[in-house]
Amino acid sequence: MRRVFFLTLAAAAVASSGAQAQLTRSDNYPFCLLNYGPVSFTECRYTSFAQCQASASGRGAACFANPFLVTRETAPRRRPRR
Repeated sequence: MRRVFFLTLAAAAVASSGAQAQLTRSDNYPFCLLNYGPVSFTECRYTSFAQCQASASGRGAACFANPFLVTRETAPRRRPRR
């Protein structure tokens, strides 16, 4: 019974750490490139849409705005202390 409990606890810890890594992977650049093919991947390393399109040219790839970009306007506001 203890073994099952600790295995479940370890699996939950690994799953939660993977989710956090996924959220912080965006690198805070405004544009991303989605590469299609046998191995699909996304890289968010482009400062302009034209730069992303130049990299996607000649490949099976598409550019899009980074949905995880954090800017001053989208950053959560801090609540004032009471």
